[in-house]
Amino acid sequence: EDTLAAFLDVAGKRSDCASYATNGDLGNRGRGRMSKEFEDAIFALPINGLSGVVDTNVGLHLILRLPLEPAGPA
Repeated sequence: EDTLAAFLDVAGKRSDCASYATNGDLGNRGRGRMSKEFEDAIFALPINGLSGVVDTNVGLHLILRLPLEPAGPA
Protein backbone atom coordinates (compact mmCIF):
# COMPACT_ATOMS: atom_id res chain seq x y z
CA GLU A 1 0.00 0.00 0.00
CA ASP A 2 2.87 2.39 0.71
CA THR A 3 4.30 1.72 -2.77
CA LEU A 4 0.94 2.51 -4.37
CA ALA A 5 0.46 5.72 -2.39
CA ALA A 6 4.00 6.88 -3.17
CA PHE A 7 3.64 6.04 -6.87
CA LEU A 8 0.33 7.89 -7.19
CA ASP A 9 1.73 10.91 -5.38
CA VAL A 10 4.88 11.16 -7.48
CA ALA A 11 3.10 10.39 -10.77
CA GLY A 12 0.60 13.16 -10.10
CA LYS A 13 3.41 15.64 -9.51
CA ARG A 14 6.03 14.55 -12.03
CA SER A 15 4.29 13.07 -15.08
CA ASP A 16 4.85 14.99 -18.30
CA CYS A 17 1.81 13.48 -20.03
CA ALA A 18 -1.92 13.62 -19.48
CA SER A 19 -1.73 10.76 -16.95
CA TYR A 20 -0.72 13.27 -14.26
CA ALA A 21 -4.45 14.15 -13.99
CA THR A 22 -5.14 10.60 -12.78
CA ASN A 23 -1.92 10.26 -10.76
CA GLY A 24 -0.46 8.04 -13.45
CA ASP A 25 -3.40 5.63 -13.56
CA LEU A 26 -3.96 4.50 -17.14
CA GLY A 27 -6.85 2.20 -16.25
CA ASN A 28 -7.24 -1.30 -17.66
CA ARG A 29 -5.13 -1.80 -20.77
CA GLY A 30 -5.17 -4.86 -22.99
CA ARG A 31 -2.52 -5.99 -25.40
CA GLY A 32 -2.22 -4.10 -28.66
CA ARG A 33 -3.16 -0.68 -27.24
CA MET A 34 0.32 0.55 -26.24
CA SER A 35 3.82 0.77 -27.70
CA LYS A 36 5.65 -2.57 -27.81
CA GLU A 37 8.25 -1.47 -25.23
CA PHE A 38 5.59 -0.24 -22.81
CA GLU A 39 3.41 -3.33 -23.30
CA ASP A 40 6.34 -5.73 -22.93
CA ALA A 41 7.32 -4.02 -19.66
CA ILE A 42 3.79 -4.12 -18.24
CA PHE A 43 3.14 -7.77 -18.99
CA ALA A 44 6.59 -8.82 -17.74
CA LEU A 45 5.74 -7.45 -14.28
CA PRO A 46 3.88 -9.44 -11.64
CA ILE A 47 0.74 -7.87 -10.19
CA ASN A 48 1.86 -5.09 -7.80
CA GLY A 49 5.31 -5.14 -9.44
CA LEU A 50 7.22 -1.90 -10.02
CA SER A 51 9.40 -1.56 -13.11
CA GLY A 52 12.74 0.08 -13.51
CA VAL A 53 13.00 2.86 -16.08
CA VAL A 54 11.26 1.89 -19.34
CA ASP A 55 12.48 3.80 -22.41
CA THR A 56 9.92 4.19 -25.22
CA ASN A 57 9.56 6.40 -28.27
CA VAL A 58 7.47 8.85 -26.21
CA GLY A 59 9.73 9.07 -23.17
CA LEU A 60 10.82 7.40 -19.94
CA HIS A 61 8.35 5.60 -17.69
CA LEU A 62 8.04 3.88 -14.34
CA ILE A 63 5.23 1.33 -14.30
CA LEU A 64 3.35 -0.07 -11.33
CA ARG A 65 1.20 -2.99 -12.47
CA LEU A 66 -2.01 -3.25 -10.47
CA PRO A 67 -4.78 -5.89 -10.57
CA LEU A 68 -7.45 -5.31 -13.20
CA GLU A 69 -10.39 -3.23 -12.12
CA PRO A 70 -13.79 -4.90 -12.44
CA ALA A 71 -15.59 -3.99 -15.65
CA GLY A 72 -18.45 -1.54 -15.24
CA PRO A 73 -22.03 -2.25 -16.34
CA ALA A 74 -22.45 -2.91 -20.05
